[in-house]
Amino acid sequence: MSEAKVSIIVPTVNARYLNYLIDSLQRQESKPLELIVVVKGFDPRYVENLCSGIGFKSVVIEQRVGAFTNALNIGKSEAQGELLIFADDDIIAPSDWVGNYLKLHHLAGQDVACVSGREKYYDLQSRAIKHSPDEKTKVRIYRKLVRPWREKPYRSLELYKHGVYLTNNLDVAVGSAVPYTQCCSFPLRGANMCFKQDAISDLNFPEHPLLKRAPGNEQHLGLQLFLKGYKMIYSPQNPVLHIMHESLSRPHKKAEIKYEFGIMKSLYSELLASKKCAN
Repeated sequence: MSEAKVSIIVPTVNARYLNYLIDSLQRQESKPLELIVVVKGFDPRYVENLCSGIGFKSVVIEQRVGAFTNALNIGKSEAQGELLIFADDDIIAPSDWVGNYLKLHHLAGQDVACVSGREKYYDLQSRAIKHSPDEKTKVRIYRKLVRPWREKPYRSLELYKHGVYLTNNLDVAVGSAVPYTQCCSFPLRGANMCFKQDAISDLNFPEHPLLKRAPGNEQHLGLQLFLKGYKMIYSPQNPVLHIMHESLSRPHKKAEIKYEFGIMKSLYSELLASKKCAN
């Protein structure tokens, strides 16, 4: 098996399901260059033990301050790969996951800075794949029939209307192509996305003292890439299995998420304003 110049970056606050991800990375047909795990809130030696014998370089970093996006930036600053895959700590990666990202980026060309992939929900107890929210009939109907006229793309983002985009009100919207069809798209979700290192080397995920989970952080980085002149795509051809558990949908935190997304929208506005000033 060849070693690919790919860094995999994973933040974790409890590592409850991390062993499933690590086991799946050991079975990759194209071995990554390294796995970087940013640990917060518990002894990093637990993760070091999980990574022992993984078959390629592992780096475990303890995060002492900051929230989720700070962990992403810590991992990004440490990474040595030409491609940087960001993943959640509760996914299982198919054996061709790393190799598929290498192929997708090669086929996409140098002007495509990000390829994001599909999530399939996985029930550990039954070992069955379940429908994700993207696959629900009512969601699909809304995205196809209602969203195109109610939630139009922000000016100049028309190219992304079938995938993930920002609306005129700077909300994050998902178009009708997701989850089944490849399309131009801002990063979908942080559980499964891959960037060219040279495209994001001078960029960071947004940090703010009032942000914890930072909903919309993926699209903030996408907006930075768009303003630099890069393109982004979504591909259903490289899915991961996202382990189902109570905190996956976070229904009990809707008010907190809404509050944080209000902050994120202000950060989108600041980015767009700075671009106008630069022009």
